[in-house]
This record gives sequence, C-alpha cells and structure tokens, in this order.
Amino acid sequence: TRRILPGEEFDGELEVVAGATAGCWLRWRGRADGPDTRILHGVVFEVTGQREATERLREREELLRLFGDASRDALWIRDARTLHWRYVTPAFRTIYGQPRRVVLSGDHYRNWLALIVPEDRAAVEAAIARVRGGEHVTVDYRIRFAPDGTTRWLRTTEFPIRDAGGKVVLI
Repeated sequence: TRRILPGEEFDGELEVVAGATAGCWLRWRGRADGPDTRILHGVVFEVTGQREATERLREREELLRLFGDASRDALWIRDARTLHWRYVTPAFRTIYGQPRRVVLSGDHYRNWLALIVPEDRAAVEAAIARVRGGEHVTVDYRIRFAPDGTTRWLRTTEFPIRDAGGKVVLI
C-alpha cells in the first residue's frame, strides 16, 4: 500500500481478498481530497473478466510461441490486407537462410518474393491471391537459399483466417 497525497490523482487495480467478493478485481480512478485524504472522489470498475481474458490471451500467445519455436517448419501468420507478417518462427532462418529480423523489416512480402526463383513467383502470387479470396492453397516453388545460393524446393500451405464477420483478415 502507499499513501495518497491530498489532490493526488490515482488509477490502479486491486484484488478483493475477503468477503463475498474475494478474488474479484477492481480498478479505481479518482482523486484524494481533504487535508487527511479521507475523502476520495472517483469511480470503481469491476475488471475481473478483463484480467482473466488478458491472462488467457497471454497463455495462448505463449503456447503459440513455444509451438513455433519447437517447429522445424517455417510457420507464419500474415496480414491478409498488407501481406506483412505478424509472426514468423525461428525455422524460417534454417529454411530460407535469413533471420527473422531481416525478413520482418521493410516490405515483408516483396522481400520474401525476392527469395523465390523468378520463374515460380507468378504461381506463388496467384496462390496468395486465392487465399485472400478465401481458399485453402498448397503451392510448390523454389527459392535461392540466401547463404550459399543453392536452389531449394519448398511446399507452402496457406489458408485464410476470418474475423467474426467472415472477412479474411489473416493468412
């Protein structure tokens, strides 16, 4: 606990630890008035559901990170509108020869296309267009492995992820 000074604004959360509402979380926003700060003006919001939802989201994100880090396949999540990656696993470096920090800078999509053998780019771009349109697509293509320039064959499976309204928002 800490003392709130006269006129000081406060904004914070606390857990109810006793009584019928024990375990409930409250958010307080207000100001202390009076010379001994016994008069408090403000509002209280019950935020237990928000805290629980935030914790569940954090747990799911951590599970995705652990899954991705353990995978030997390059996994990614791409914004369907911009085609920028939101998530790329460490295996991308092993397969493509470039670290995530490089592929996640600048124009992600163009940088990725530049790794693909020119003769295969049209097929890859057509596949991406189909996924943006709502299809589940698998495409085979070749890349030039960045460190040594060797050609590698890859198979990518892309699928749409829709929002609550049915719009494709992620790939």
